[in-house]
Amino acid sequence: MTLSSFWLKKNRFEKRSLGVIAKHWRLWLRSAQVVVTGGLIGWLLKQINWAQIMPLFARLDWGWVVLSIVFVLISHLINVARWRYILHQHVVGYGELLMIYGAGLFSNNFLPTGVGGDGVRAGLLSRTISLGWAVVSVGVDRGIALAALSVYVVPGLWLGLPPGRTLDQGRLFEGVASRSAALTALCLAAASLISLVLWRLPKLRGYVARRLVRLRGDSLWTDINWGWILSGGFLFSIASHASLIVAYWLVFRSVHVIVPPGAALWLYLVGSISLLLPISVNGLGLQEGIAVALLANYQVPATDALGVALIIRGLIVLFSLLGGLLSLGMAHHGRIGRSTVGS
Repeated sequence: MTLSSFWLKKNRFEKRSLGVIAKHWRLWLRSAQVVVTGGLIGWLLKQINWAQIMPLFARLDWGWVVLSIVFVLISHLINVARWRYILHQHVVGYGELLMIYGAGLFSNNFLPTGVGGDGVRAGLLSRTISLGWAVVSVGVDRGIALAALSVYVVPGLWLGLPPGRTLDQGRLFEGVASRSAALTALCLAAASLISLVLWRLPKLRGYVARRLVRLRGDSLWTDINWGWILSGGFLFSIASHASLIVAYWLVFRSVHVIVPPGAALWLYLVGSISLLLPISVNGLGLQEGIAVALLANYQVPATDALGVALIIRGLIVLFSLLGGLLSLGMAHHGRIGRSTVGS
């Protein structure tokens, strides 16, 4: 056996091993999510008064529900407009992006794709523009949306923390310091792992090196005013989050739960951040548990709090289904990927 054939077999074995590890990791993660989701749902079922659940929905004010649907729709339309703004130098119509966005929503909540809605969005968009730009646009879009959440911490503090919660500056500093240290350690561990993988796989190392050389002269980084892109996208995100916060407050009104506006804001903030933790299936059980626990600080009965959470979950499911139907309809009429470019 020659040295070159030995290294070729070695590389193939390593790639198969990494594939097996990734497959088992996804399986274990999904299994853990199912277990956690079941546990959270079981806990929620013990918190509610079953004798009150039907009267809660019987007295539902549908006018407020419809109005909340309108504000959720506005938020999604703003999100598509933000994505198109990020792609302003590319000829991608709003209608096509709306279809792709809808497919991403549907995938997030109904399909075990393994790559999530963002991966579906990037994959579908790559039929119209280059794969690199598609991936970057989706990543920037998601990052801006998450960063804009921080803006609402200030009005949240101004409106007041949930009753019984106080802001201890010393503990806040310690918490920030500990999280910063943990994040730094995580980044170092990730960098070490990437370095180890690149060292063990020469072909992958060579591919990454070639891509970096190409990126240095790529118009993706040199011909775009990223200051305008990021600042404009940030403003779009602020408006989108505001629409959803209003929608949450309207849901409270629909079940006649009287709470200050800060309750809707904190429920939205905590719920949105919790989605970064993939500990349950699509946040099922986790989001509802957060609503019950957080609204208990406002003296909201568990049954009413769960009713609020279930309506919010219903809004998520509704727009996910509408997104899937929209994408299927536009695909049927040939409006997906009208042109294809090389990546």
